[in-house]
Amino acid sequence: MAVSRKDLYLFNPGAVRRGIGLMLLFLGSLHVFVAVLVGLGVLETTITFQERMASCAACLIAGSACLAWGRSRRRWFRLAREYDGLVGDGSDIAEISSRKGTSAAEVVDDLGRLKKKGLLPDCAVDYDTGEVRRHPSPWSTSK
Repeated sequence: MAVSRKDLYLFNPGAVRRGIGLMLLFLGSLHVFVAVLVGLGVLETTITFQERMASCAACLIAGSACLAWGRSRRRWFRLAREYDGLVGDGSDIAEISSRKGTSAAEVVDDLGRLKKKGLLPDCAVDYDTGEVRRHPSPWSTSK
């Protein structure tokens, strides 16, 4: 799914996924706390210790996965925003790599991955000349 330039700056799906992950981690820690209270005899419950620990493990695993997924998406969006600012209307790969402080091969690799993920749909890389151009997007607000 292609992301428009406007959505690149307004929308961050990593935040939603991180929020879900934090909620699941909190629920898992709550299960551990209740299990300790039941073990001490402070609470009475109908759920066995094994069931509670299985539920706790599921919450902790799902929460960690959601946090990692959110961090990954946030990192890709941050990289896309950085390249969106570096590309301009017409740049070459050497200029972008010198401004970013990395090698030209890494710039080409990053631009290819971002294009494949749909985060920079209006950028085109001409590998023969080393030029990076921005094509007008149907979502663009500037005419």
